[in-house]
Amino acid sequence: MSGTLYQITQTAAHVCSALPLPAPGPVERLVRWGDHWQTLVGAVIGGLLGVVAALVVAATVARRERRIAAAMVLPEVQQLTAAQQGWTSYLEKWAVTEPAERQKLLCRHLVEDRPGVSALYTPMIAQVSDIDRRLYSHLFQCQMTHRSFEAALAPFAENDRIFHAQQKVRAQSIRSGVPLTQAFQEESAHMEAILQFHAMRAIRAWTYCTEHAELANYFLDRLIFNRWPRPLARLRMRWWPNDVDRRSAQFLKMGKLPSEMTETNQ
Repeated sequence: MSGTLYQITQTAAHVCSALPLPAPGPVERLVRWGDHWQTLVGAVIGGLLGVVAALVVAATVARRERRIAAAMVLPEVQQLTAAQQGWTSYLEKWAVTEPAERQKLLCRHLVEDRPGVSALYTPMIAQVSDIDRRLYSHLFQCQMTHRSFEAALAPFAENDRIFHAQQKVRAQSIRSGVPLTQAFQEESAHMEAILQFHAMRAIRAWTYCTEHAELANYFLDRLIFNRWPRPLARLRMRWWPNDVDRRSAQFLKMGKLPSEMTETNQ
């Protein structure tokens, strides 16, 4: 009996092996492909997810570092802008309109009380260089013009001290009735001309510095500390620029203040 069953089973196996098998469907092919390449596919997907996670973490860290750097630079540019606005209001209040006296008076106030700048001289401004070229340009040129301002203000302070000493001698001579010599008068006039020269240099550098500071403050507010996404702010600046955007573009292109360009056109 067992031999007969074996022969029947063997015969059926031979018959079935000769029959054509149906072609596998798409699902079956996908399952077979996944079963064959599952190790490689898993490794590739895991590697891609690791790269994406690393990029997200790096972007988050870079964004945080840029925000910290901008937060340290922001108070200094705001102080420079506020100082310029405050001294301008002070001079207008006391009706100091003569340009030479206005420059010397402003220089004397700046010698006594001017904003301290430290973050602008550190590599922190380079950390915001990839945010926007206009922002970095204004910060970098603010640093350069502030250095020029400090370099011009130091000789003004020294010459102003000598000039005040000469004025005291003049006042004492007038009170005592002693006539001033021709040499003293010429030296006093020469010193006043030197003083005015250094005052003009210092105020020009100060004005450029505060203009760059004001524009840098604008871009910091719009591109870093604004709640709107940065791409939207850039699109608005490109296609719908306001007066500050146009002023910044003109200032960076021509290197002149709006008042100087108005005088040149006239």
